[in-house]
Amino acid sequence: MTTSTIAAAETTAATVPVISLHGVVKEFGDHRAVDGVDLDIARGEFLSLLGPSGCGKTTLLRMIGGFEEPDAGDIRLAGDSVVGVPPHRRTVNTVFQAYALFPHMSVAQNVAYGLRQRRTPRGEIASRVKEALRLVRMEEFADRQPRKLSGGQQQRVAIARAIVNRPDVLLLDEPLSALDRQLRERMQVELKLLQREVGITFVFVTHDQAEALVMSDRIVVMNAGRIEQVGTPQEVYQRPGSAFVASFVGTENFADVVLGPDGVAEGCGARFAVSPDQVAPYTAGDSLRLALRAESVRVSAAEPAQPADKVAGRLAGTSFLGGEIQYVVIGPDGTELFARTPLRDAADVQAGDTVWCSWDPEAVLVFPAGAGS
Repeated sequence: MTTSTIAAAETTAATVPVISLHGVVKEFGDHRAVDGVDLDIARGEFLSLLGPSGCGKTTLLRMIGGFEEPDAGDIRLAGDSVVGVPPHRRTVNTVFQAYALFPHMSVAQNVAYGLRQRRTPRGEIASRVKEALRLVRMEEFADRQPRKLSGGQQQRVAIARAIVNRPDVLLLDEPLSALDRQLRERMQVELKLLQREVGITFVFVTHDQAEALVMSDRIVVMNAGRIEQVGTPQEVYQRPGSAFVASFVGTENFADVVLGPDGVAEGCGARFAVSPDQVAPYTAGDSLRLALRAESVRVSAAEPAQPADKVAGRLAGTSFLGGEIQYVVIGPDGTELFARTPLRDAADVQAGDTVWCSWDPEAVLVFPAGAGS
């Protein structure tokens, strides 16, 4: 094989998606769990499948892993169709919610299990197990049994057992859900760093939007078996493609309004001077659904002097969130408006006070009327 042929083959391998889904459908009885999904996942990418319970994300993951077969469509790994190929013949490993460690084996024996099943030479097994445990910072626990490990340590062992086989893809089905908040947040960082070091494609299932935003190169937001949006964390958070996505990634405030001839929308007892590019697809008289993140809303005791959208209301209460204060304000028509500001910028107001809420027009997101949230 010539040098140019080798280079061409390497270029093709780098550009072909490691996973390709084409029109994938999965039904359970009358329920369509996955409904015509098309998705390409790049080699070395950390991609999260995000959505509520029952949206199809875990079913999609299980089909990639070979634990479920699609009723229609195609699944390709590195360009080759794997429909009908059993899990053990796919270059994919899976870490489930239940880590399923063998209780009678040591940590090292658990990690080595897959290599032994593949009849890997003994010397290679030892070196690869040692490297996998180093990557998850569990070398000193090699001889310990799983029952003597914490939940976070057991999870590290499960991940080491998965990566020791050097798969093209690692599938993770909500592996952090059983951990307490502090440990979960630490493991989010560790998983991301590990993925960067080993270079394996990670496909991570979660219902936690904060988790997906922290860890992912791209996020796939799913709803009712379909993909609502695919994008970077910044794109999904700052430019959600639908009211559902906006709501699921943390937008608290929604208002049903009518667009006026001057480009100002009215509804919920307030006027919204929406930025022109947001309302460009619409005409006067159209009904719209507006969304506004809580951190975009400012709360003050006095009416703001600077030109901005604003509305007066009654402060129903506040919540202390550590570095932030959350306000709940009842607007003129009874609508609740949520605001969240850094503690250092907290307004000197009490429950029952009349307060002013203001925001910049650029912060308002515009969706068609009737778009679900």
